[in-house]
Amino acid sequence: GYGSGAVYTNHTPLGPAEVFAELANEGKIGIYEPLYNAYLENSSYVPDTAMYESAAKEADTAIIVITRKKGEGNDMKANEWILTDGEKALISNSTTYFENVIVILNTPSTFSTEWSLDGNSYGFDVDSVLVCHAPGEMGGYGIADVILGDVNPSGKLTDTYASSIDDYPSTDGFYESADYVNYTEDIYVGYRYFETFAPEKVIYEFGYGISYTTFDITTDSVTNDGKNITVKATVKNTGDV
Repeated sequence: GYGSGAVYTNHTPLGPAEVFAELANEGKIGIYEPLYNAYLENSSYVPDTAMYESAAKEADTAIIVITRKKGEGNDMKANEWILTDGEKALISNSTTYFENVIVILNTPSTFSTEWSLDGNSYGFDVDSVLVCHAPGEMGGYGIADVILGDVNPSGKLTDTYASSIDDYPSTDGFYESADYVNYTEDIYVGYRYFETFAPEKVIYEFGYGISYTTFDITTDSVTNDGKNITVKATVKNTGDV
């Protein structure tokens, strides 16, 4: 990140790849080392057909990290909010060769997610998406804990993920000037806007999140005293986690 979103540490933060390699050395998982080493040598490495084929013989799951290094003073542009051609090819090839494909969104804000829906126009089908935003110096361990099932994911989206960046009312005038921003959306920010004017444009709503377990929720009572609405509910964990 940049500005107040920057992370300063006394040691080099470990990303997901390094953490998974550490777990592989402990015998907890297996990783395909030729591909891992290729990325270590060149973070812009692009796998060829031979690499996909050889990796798929050793592993059934591909993990892809989509990253945008943005933040204060370096906002994400509209053309950076969507997948690049290289990222599209990476996901498409991975879904062709691997049984499972997990995409991690390492982005500072909302990002294009239309490609994650069933029957999307991209023609590929990913199995799961994990939003980690900018997870900090120990984020790699947190990501591994969630993916390996050592912890139960419990995060809820603090933003609304829409179909297009143009669906957000703030986009139109955001770069009108480097000196000011016109907040023409008034109070209709985030879910207030989408619930009121454009619910059909929402892919993942504010507060969305899934879990490894299941819950049974029963509404016990709803009361309204003219000032407060009170809902009492019974929530039971009915799963194995």
